[in-house]
Amino acid sequence: LAPMQGENQTDGVDKPEVESPPAKEPVPKRTKIIAAKPTAQIAKTFVEKAWGSIDKGFYNQALRDLDQAVKIEPSLADAWFARGWANEKSGKELSAIGDYARAIAAKPDHAFALFSRGYLNLYIGSARNAVTDFVRIQGVAKEKKFRQYSHLWLYLSRMRADQDGLAQLREDIAKDNLKLWPGALVRHLLGQIDEAAVLGAIETDTGLPSKQERRCTGYFFLGVNALLKGDTPVARSYFEKTLATGAVQFRQYDAAKRELDRLNF
Repeated sequence: LAPMQGENQTDGVDKPEVESPPAKEPVPKRTKIIAAKPTAQIAKTFVEKAWGSIDKGFYNQALRDLDQAVKIEPSLADAWFARGWANEKSGKELSAIGDYARAIAAKPDHAFALFSRGYLNLYIGSARNAVTDFVRIQGVAKEKKFRQYSHLWLYLSRMRADQDGLAQLREDIAKDNLKLWPGALVRHLLGQIDEAAVLGAIETDTGLPSKQERRCTGYFFLGVNALLKGDTPVARSYFEKTLATGAVQFRQYDAAKRELDRLNF
């Protein structure tokens, strides 16, 4: 007979129990372990970020990042140098000088910090301190062109400090090769070539500096030479030509503005 609806269809035989598979143990999730960066690397990251802000003119943001960098690594010379640069660009010259001093204390052969402090010392009226900084550069600067530029600034600093800058310059460059830029400027200050020869070198020199750099630095130091000789109109003309180059990235551009301010005072 057909089983009635709802009846068990196993002919009275119990169905065997089916065992459930054993439960699997939970597998813990693997998390990627990221090694902590050394503090020096973190500080350098802040410095790199700050230079990006400086390039965009965001000096306050740069200073905030550099405050973090020197808090993490108080002896990081490059952080103090960048902080000095940001303060200098913000017009805080005394703060900048202090920062450059911290960079030099952390790294006594930091040529760029010495140069920057010397430059500011010159224009805040501390010419003798500027002389000291530019003299120190001679012993630490590795690049010949950089040393020759520092010779030019050392000459100006000595003249402003009422020292015999010309005699010292002659002694300082006795063993230097002055054939490539800025050698023409040094030779002009020493009276070895005239103004026309310098102008020719600005336009035709095949050395590494760009023509814009040669014009900016060349016009500035032609102006300096004229000024020290008492020819104010020619000096003013060359300082104005320096600004006309638009080479804001070079010290001589800023210095030309300062020299014109002195003349207009």
